[in-house]
Amino acid sequence: MEDYLVIAFKIVVLILLGFLIYSLLRKGLRFLFRRQYLPSSLNNVIIGAFRWLIIALVSLMILQQVGVTVAHLWAAVSAFLVLVAVGFVAVWSVLSNILCSVLLIIFAPFRIGDEIEVIEPTGTGGGLRGRVTGLNILFTTLEQEVEGSDARMVLEIPNNIFFQKSIRRIIRPHDVTKPLKLEETEA
Repeated sequence: MEDYLVIAFKIVVLILLGFLIYSLLRKGLRFLFRRQYLPSSLNNVIIGAFRWLIIALVSLMILQQVGVTVAHLWAAVSAFLVLVAVGFVAVWSVLSNILCSVLLIIFAPFRIGDEIEVIEPTGTGGGLRGRVTGLNILFTTLEQEVEGSDARMVLEIPNNIFFQKSIRRIIRPHDVTKPLKLEETEA
């Protein structure tokens, strides 16, 4: 029972020391800001950074009092960060393609049936070219004729490519829509 009381007392002392150090540091920084030794635009940033640093240090010291070693804690935190990083990278490309497919549908830079070419933004070099035959949540399907044969080739292009490259839409004379004429009605 005495051990628990000693540990509880140490934890309370650590928390109070953390508050004391934070308040002294904040007062000192505010003095430096008032005297213009530090730019006032950094006031909240520096004070916030010190606040979180003190919270992290006090938390580590409290965990050590409870019996958790820093090595075990660091192993758990680093494993969690690796999992988050790998998961973010894996999901990022899928989410990017989903968002880009929604934007392709909304802004419609091309439609199914159009012949397009995906080129570098500078307009140089040949790119992927074909007739758009499909658009799903991840890919746009282009169909190309294979030279010297009746065969056709299908390309699946990730939708986010259309926001990284330029798109050239090929317009054939029969594709151009004629302006609509308003018919006069007799009254």
